Amino acid sequence: MAEATPSATKPFLATAKPTVVDRKRSLFAIVASLVLLAAIAPFATVPLPRFEAFIPSYESALTIVDLLTAVLLFSQFTILRRWSLLMLASGYLLNTFLIAAHALSFPGVVSAVGLFGDSQTTAWLYVFWHLAFPILVAAYARIADSPVDRVAPTLSTRWSIAAAFMSTILVAIVLIVAASKGAAWLPVIVVNGDYRHLVTKGVSPLILLTSCVAIALMWRRRRRSILDLWVFTLLWVWICDVSLSAVVSSARFHLGWYGGRAFGLFATSTLLVAFLFELDRLYLRLARAVADVEARNRELVRSRGELVRAQRLEALGQMTGSIAHDFNNLLTAIGGSLEMIARRPGDTERVARMTENARKTTERGAQLIRRLMSTTRKHELRPELLDVRQTLEEFAAIASGVLGPAHRLHFDLDDSGMISADAAEFQAALLNLLTNARDAMPDGGEIRVSTKTIAADEADAEPQVEIAVVDTGTGMTAEVQARLFEPFFTTKSLGLGTGLGLSQVHGFAQGAGGEVRVDSAPGRGSVFRLRLPRVSAKPEQDAIAPSALPKLASFVRVLLVEDDDDVRTATSDRLEDLGYVVVTASSGDEAFEMLTSGLAVDIVFSDIVMPGQLDGVQLATAVRPRRPELKWLLTSGYTGGAFDRVDVPKDFQFLAKPYNQKDLAEKLVATAAA
Repeated sequence: MAEATPSATKPFLATAKPTVVDRKRSLFAIVASLVLLAAIAPFATVPLPRFEAFIPSYESALTIVDLLTAVLLFSQFTILRRWSLLMLASGYLLNTFLIAAHALSFPGVVSAVGLFGDSQTTAWLYVFWHLAFPILVAAYARIADSPVDRVAPTLSTRWSIAAAFMSTILVAIVLIVAASKGAAWLPVIVVNGDYRHLVTKGVSPLILLTSCVAIALMWRRRRRSILDLWVFTLLWVWICDVSLSAVVSSARFHLGWYGGRAFGLFATSTLLVAFLFELDRLYLRLARAVADVEARNRELVRSRGELVRAQRLEALGQMTGSIAHDFNNLLTAIGGSLEMIARRPGDTERVARMTENARKTTERGAQLIRRLMSTTRKHELRPELLDVRQTLEEFAAIASGVLGPAHRLHFDLDDSGMISADAAEFQAALLNLLTNARDAMPDGGEIRVSTKTIAADEADAEPQVEIAVVDTGTGMTAEVQARLFEPFFTTKSLGLGTGLGLSQVHGFAQGAGGEVRVDSAPGRGSVFRLRLPRVSAKPEQDAIAPSALPKLASFVRVLLVEDDDDVRTATSDRLEDLGYVVVTASSGDEAFEMLTSGLAVDIVFSDIVMPGQLDGVQLATAVRPRRPELKWLLTSGYTGGAFDRVDVPKDFQFLAKPYNQKDLAEKLVATAAA
């Protein structure tokens, strides 16, 4: 057992320093006892009525109090592991045995002459009891100041207590036998109930001298504790007990004899009362500690929330930087293609090549925006068919930007096929695995991502696609792996991890019907295997050619609502190219006025996020009760949570920006048919 630290031992009587209040209480008890002794001493020989039940009641109380005090001291010994505490506990335990024997030997308790049949036995048991205790207190003081006070870590406190218990019983038996069987060899100290021989034969002075020596040793203690203070106090009360009972008083049932017994009960109870006071302090500290822990927990929850937001913003910043780099490349490609078209508009072949290049570059830009949206989770969870290889290849550029130049990312991909999952959650899980691998290699290194198909274990089971992320980092112990996917569990330093990344991976895998496995050991790096059910790809539908759309202007009229002038112009041209008659509005408020004034249109094609009082969803929900025949197609590059509202009709069609002519044509046909 490790030695207790000072902060851990502070609440205990044996280690806590006495306060000013404790010292005042001790001084008051000592002074009050001495004053009371001085007041009673002149009348100590005054006879008082005999109360035969006094001794059984008094010594039963002493036995219980001493036994409880011994148990409390043994308990502190098991925690603090100090021999001095074991010695003091043994002193109280010895008192318990000797007091019980003294009560049984007292005349009139169990028989007219007592259990042992000799009044000398009763007197000598009293002497041994009052002599042994200060001797053991003196031993406590000497051991407490010595280097050998600490119990060796290899020793068991339970066996030490058992040995002390048996030794105390043995000493008690020896003293009881000496007081009873050896009475013939001991001096006669009581004659016909007269106690004056205790003084004349030097027995009482010896007890007082032993108590004074114990007081001196306790006073010289270098490191006084609350326990020492009250042991010091009880020794003074002990002297008052002996002085009245065995020095000033001369017979039983005199005032001094009764007064000595009262001092004896007070002395015996002193340490137990101190324990009770300390227990009250501990309860108060516990209540304050619980309140403090609750306050700290609330602060921790708030701090973790702030940390999660800060780390998400940091990750977003890293990703945004990578996207900005790639997006500038895309703009360069698009701008260059348009410049070349403008310089030679008559070169048909060159215009076609530059137009195709600009179209492909635009699609790449749309993919980058979708990745950014998936990182910020500003989208609805929509499982879709994903080609694993294609998704990872598209994710490679942004992943490399997040990892940084010190970490090389290598892909080993096969044609594993398709999975059904939310694309944003899938990419977020991959990003968390790669970030975890990066943090496991603070000095840099290579991270490998591979895919393969796992055959089904059972005949009716589906095969799985495995995405493995391998690092050569520090690795993990079995204990860490057991808690790896617990929310907020992290082995990273404060500010370097929230403990939510791998929890998200685990939650995503389970939600997609798969699992995530870990193979790791300290010094060997880690392999995370994300396994998801493989699904069969649905046959692609033939694209609807623009020529298949209605061309007659009188057949389909479209109200285009778009606040961006450039987008409104380009989209209007696209709609006219598809054969639609187009009317435009620059805001939701303008469109509302036009529609409620009776504008004849068949389809409203509206942006969602627009300035003014009405956005696209609000426009649709406001107009629909008045014009239920209208068809609605909404579009946006960012919905801003508009589709999370409960009042949005489920049959509204939606087209995400950016879109191409084919997507626009198909959505318009679907809207007209809805």
